[in-house]
Amino acid sequence: KEIWEVDSITFEENAPFTLSTNQIPEAVDLGLSVKWASFNIGASQPEEKGVMVGWGDVTCANQSTNLKYFPVLSPTGNITTTKYDVAHQLLGSDWRMPSALEFEELRDKCTWEWNPAGYFVVSGNGNSIILPVSDVRNESDVTDGTTGNYWTGDLNKDDTKQAIGFKFGETGDKTLSSFMRYLGVALRPVFGKYKQGISVTPLPATGITLEGSTVPVTVSGDRTILSAVGVAYAYDKNGIDVEKGNKSQLTTIPSEGDVKITLSGLQP
Repeated sequence: KEIWEVDSITFEENAPFTLSTNQIPEAVDLGLSVKWASFNIGASQPEEKGVMVGWGDVTCANQSTNLKYFPVLSPTGNITTTKYDVAHQLLGSDWRMPSALEFEELRDKCTWEWNPAGYFVVSGNGNSIILPVSDVRNESDVTDGTTGNYWTGDLNKDDTKQAIGFKFGETGDKTLSSFMRYLGVALRPVFGKYKQGISVTPLPATGITLEGSTVPVTVSGDRTILSAVGVAYAYDKNGIDVEKGNKSQLTTIPSEGDVKITLSGLQP
């Protein structure tokens, strides 16, 4: 409506999304690094598709295509086990969103048997789960479920408007794919401790003098498992030698923030 046609606006608080007792999944041991839920978030049976949820939307209700209305506007990394992890917030304990690597493990180490509802995923120990085909919601428009589309907790680092999902179809394709974060797709939780990978990114040097400088290094992931963070340096890139060349490192790593590496003994 045009603004002058609006008589009044009423605001009401939405009731928080909760799961009933029959919507609490079991953790199925498939002999993998984590256990997989017996059904999707919002479902109560293995064949049900469950709720279609946007990436990081713990309300499970947001249908906007404008990311500024999402609770996680500008993520800097993966959201698994964070306050934006839908599975972790709804189920607690060690329940969480799966990582892309865990979906690949499920694909590569289990047998996938197609049926009209989706895939039976059977492990070597005889246990199995069903991954049903699922719809995709764009705003309020829902596509017919002919493929399976599932979130991981991993951000697309090349395009942060997107996150990594897992997609499969009857033709046998089972691949990681990028989805716009506002799309509503299915979510299959996993149960187990989250083991993050580590990435380090050097930033432009600061405090440059004729003899030295400081190089801030951004660390993403579980830095508690690191024994050291350092920088190797030389007069040209072909001269860098991590083993025998110039290097500077810290073995006491701060719990947060950039790691600042001091370079010394430089020449003008």
